[in-house]
Amino acid sequence: EQIFHLESDLVAWIVKKEYDADIAGHFDTASVLLQSPVKAGDARIKVGAAFGISGESLDKSKIASEQAFVAGKKWAWHDKEVDQAIGEKRNLLLELDQSIEDGNLGVVYQPKWDLKENRLDGAEALVRWSHPDRGMISPEIFIPLLERAGRIDELTLFVLRQALDDLSSWEVHRPGLCCSVNISAMLLGASGFVDKAIALVESAAIRNEQIVFEVTETATMSDPDVSISALMRIEAAGIRASIDDYGTGQSTMSYLQRLPVSEIKLDQSFVKTMV
Repeated sequence: EQIFHLESDLVAWIVKKEYDADIAGHFDTASVLLQSPVKAGDARIKVGAAFGISGESLDKSKIASEQAFVAGKKWAWHDKEVDQAIGEKRNLLLELDQSIEDGNLGVVYQPKWDLKENRLDGAEALVRWSHPDRGMISPEIFIPLLERAGRIDELTLFVLRQALDDLSSWEVHRPGLCCSVNISAMLLGASGFVDKAIALVESAAIRNEQIVFEVTETATMSDPDVSISALMRIEAAGIRASIDDYGTGQSTMSYLQRLPVSEIKLDQSFVKTMV
């Protein structure tokens, strides 16, 4: 076959007519060719690949390969419906800024109850998007969009500012409440973001320890040294840190000892069957 090297991580070829009846077998063969490690200098590197195919254009083949990669499949035909959904998501990204300005993006609070004292102990800040035309849009849709676009820091700081304002107003009637704010995995390693977040907390009319930065266990495991360094800076500022979904990342108890955190939240899969 004639192979075309189009981008640093993209190759393409024209599938011959004789393979039309067994496209799956064609890509199975291509996958087998990549099972053996590739030698680069003295290193042996395992290469992963996802394949896409289209009867219309090279661009659509590329989109199909991305669809296969995201879905965890070996290969995929170009899907017009998925393509349309991707287009809609891009439009949503453009509408986010306007939604914040118009007040359609807001923060709601999930209460935390102290079972021993039988009283409200604090809350967790959760972002919600009420779109004027599409209705409520799930964070599971727009949060990943912002993460991939490298703009999740803007939204996180927006939520943090709102949480600090609300916590300050609650302080008059119910002093001492705490509030948790979720921090994306990619932000934990961004020193600029951590500095901005700490500065916002320090400028608020509450004690620093009333704010909890919540990160997932898998986020701390992706780059442990960077995560521990960031968490130490957060702790040094008097802000508490919490590990969310603990138990899903397969970390050891010895690793937990290294993390400067004040709270762990067990993943629901470990507790939902308890009496």
